[in-house]
Amino acid sequence: MRNTNETIKAVAFDLDHTLYDRNSTWSRLAPQFAQDFCLFLPGGMESAALLAALRRADYRATYEETSWTGMHRLLVGDGILSGAVSCASFRQFIDRWFPPSIVPYPDTFSVLGWCRKAGLRPSVITNGHRELQERKIAAMGLRPWLDHCIICDLDVGSGCKPAPDAFLQLARMLNLSPGEILYVGDNPVNDIQGARGAGMRTAWLNVMDNWQPEIRRADYEISCLSQLKEMIPVPTTQTMDEGGSFMPCIKLFTNLALPRERQERLKARFGQAIELIPRKTEKWLMCIFHGGCGMWFQGEPGNLAFVEIGMFGSLDRQCCDALTAEMMSIIGNELDMAPDHIYIQYQPTDCWGWNGKNL
Repeated sequence: MRNTNETIKAVAFDLDHTLYDRNSTWSRLAPQFAQDFCLFLPGGMESAALLAALRRADYRATYEETSWTGMHRLLVGDGILSGAVSCASFRQFIDRWFPPSIVPYPDTFSVLGWCRKAGLRPSVITNGHRELQERKIAAMGLRPWLDHCIICDLDVGSGCKPAPDAFLQLARMLNLSPGEILYVGDNPVNDIQGARGAGMRTAWLNVMDNWQPEIRRADYEISCLSQLKEMIPVPTTQTMDEGGSFMPCIKLFTNLALPRERQERLKARFGQAIELIPRKTEKWLMCIFHGGCGMWFQGEPGNLAFVEIGMFGSLDRQCCDALTAEMMSIIGNELDMAPDHIYIQYQPTDCWGWNGKNL
């Protein structure tokens, strides 16, 4: 049973229809569809009619068929697409063209940024074909904005929303009770009923006017993501500043001398590099330099460095990859050091002391 008195400490989102505008995406995608399938569409069909048919079939497939197979069946059944076009060919088109055609809502990234700034640890739980969902997420550049992303693979079947598995998995990953998480989605069954069944609070994003009367209403109803800012009370411990949710610290150990002027240059460049982690700036960065250390690598001395990067919270692998490349470049340039003589270790933690208390 959900405890409605619990403070909201994290916000999780559905992906499709929730973090991007599906109708605008089809507006961008329809001309390519007409080009690729021109020989298999009704003769003389106008572009506006085709767009309306695609949106209608997508809506029905999303909320009734829940698959691209269903959309293909509907398009063929409605006489929009010739039966000569196989479902496999239709899926190949979707896999190739849908991800780069995605149009995020105007407030998607400002809201994700606000969640991070407020310490609300934004995450995603999405149903879909894993490879396609991964491509959508990559095309949108979502990973750096998220604490966690759970893809419920429709090709596997079990554990997909509205089953509670993924919702409870996210709660464990965040180390929170389900009642401390607000789940935002557009689908009354998969999102609202599913998240509520797992004990989460729910916000229905009403962009398709598709509520089902037999389902109990969500805790909140919103028409755009920005309304979340008005309805979620953020505890003062979570609003310390835009860098507070990750509190980065970079330690550099090297057997080379690090005079003050060299430390100043490294500190300035580390301050720029840390911005590769979303919402992080030099303002909350602590740098610690240890020069003249006794260090050996492969049994030999030489120009060596060990970097430890600590942060409060979790880290995305793509962000770490980008930061590693930049740190290697900085240290290589400043210390005349080969990248294969540098180690970098990441130390994310859920317990970080600051200002007299643990965050």
